[in-house]
Amino acid sequence: MRGAGPVGMRGGGILPDTDVASRRIEAHIFEQISFAKDVLEMRVSERDINTAPSTLLLNGTLDDAGYKASKQTLRDNARKFATRNGIKLVWVP
Repeated sequence: MRGAGPVGMRGGGILPDTDVASRRIEAHIFEQISFAKDVLEMRVSERDINTAPSTLLLNGTLDDAGYKASKQTLRDNARKFATRNGIKLVWVP
């Protein structure tokens, strides 16, 4: 959130990314959020996109073309959303 720092962080500090579940924080915002005004950056995990289990099965085998197309659609939609709202898009490996 612009000007406020991450939710729950006094002084506007930044919490680093983590894979350790006990270090994750869940935050609730009880006011209206405008993506164009309130969000500075959107991070999308390439690892999650590339390793997500596919539900696109064809005769018990993975529909590779459909899986690749769905991953590309996800990437395209993230770019469009970020561009439309003036948000910096960061692809996290």
